[in-house]
Amino acid sequence: MIGDRAVAQDWLRLSGYRPTTLEISSMTRLGARLFEANVAFDDHPFDRRMAGQIDVVTVESIVDFMRARGVAHDVKVVSLTPGFPQKIGGEDRSSAPQAER
Repeated sequence: MIGDRAVAQDWLRLSGYRPTTLEISSMTRLGARLFEANVAFDDHPFDRRMAGQIDVVTVESIVDFMRARGVAHDVKVVSLTPGFPQKIGGEDRSSAPQAER
């Protein structure tokens, strides 16, 4: 049974899950930390954080993981912003149906 965050992260890593890495500069992180109460980067590994590499869970990384495990057979993308997302799970989704406003 997965009982805590560390065990869940280990299971995901061993199961092949790879998060999306965002490149976020130290000045951007500092500004976010100063002006937004709900933004923190303290829980990211120090060396990656100092290199500006922030690993995050995204729809793309979840879809890729599910496809690799054979559980995402037919992914549907609904976007509220015309033209987005451009890619989901490594596929070009620029022609994905758009939600009506």
